[in-house]
Amino acid sequence: KILNNTFFENGKVIFASDIHGGEIKGNTFDKNGNAIIAESSPPLFGGNTITSDSPGVKGIIIRSGVGGDYTFAKDLSYVVEWGNYSFNGNIFAEKGAVFKFMTNPPTGLTITEKFTANGTSEEPVVFTSFYDDEFGGDTSNDATSSQPVLGHWRGIEFWGQKEAVLDGVVVRYAGGQNWWYNLAGIKAGGSEPLTIKNSVIEKNKFRGVWNAGN
Repeated sequence: KILNNTFFENGKVIFASDIHGGEIKGNTFDKNGNAIIAESSPPLFGGNTITSDSPGVKGIIIRSGVGGDYTFAKDLSYVVEWGNYSFNGNIFAEKGAVFKFMTNPPTGLTITEKFTANGTSEEPVVFTSFYDDEFGGDTSNDATSSQPVLGHWRGIEFWGQKEAVLDGVVVRYAGGQNWWYNLAGIKAGGSEPLTIKNSVIEKNKFRGVWNAGN
C-alpha cells in the first residue's frame, strides 16, 4: 500500500504492474513528471491529488487491462495511453469516475465481461477525449492549446455474454476518425444484455449507439 505520502520533484513517480491488489490512496504529487502509471491488474485508487504546477499528465495512466473483481473509484482521471484498454472481469465504476482516452492513434475500451457504471446527474461516470477539460480538468496539462473533436477516440465496445449496465454515464467525442474504428460512442457487438439509462451520449462521430450484435 502507498498511502498519504507527498512526492516532490521526481521524474515518473509510481509505476505499478500486475499488482493484483494493494492501494494507492491519499497521496499528493507536487512538481513531478507523470504521477502514476498502472499496467495490467492495477491497485485500488482514491483521494490522490496533483498540484497545478506539476509538468506531467494530470491523471492515472492505465495500460493493457483489468480482470477479476475491480472498482474504479472517483479519483484523478484514468487515462488510457495506447491501444484498447480491456475490462475482463466483474468491473464497477463509481459515480464521479472519469476515463479519458488519448488520440494518436485513437485509443478505446473493450468490455468482455460484467460491467456496471453507477453515475448520477451531478457526478456521472465519464468516458471522453484526453483533451476534454470539462470533466476531470486539464488532464493533458496544456491549458486551452488543444480541444477535443468528434471521433478523437474509438469508443466503448462490448464483446461478451455478461450483463452490462451504464447508468448515469457521459460518452462523448468517440467513434474514431476512420471506418476501421468503432464508428460509435457505444458499440454492442456481442450477445450481452446491455442497459443504457439516465445517460448523455453526445458529440460522437458517426453514431451515438450502434447495436451490431445479436
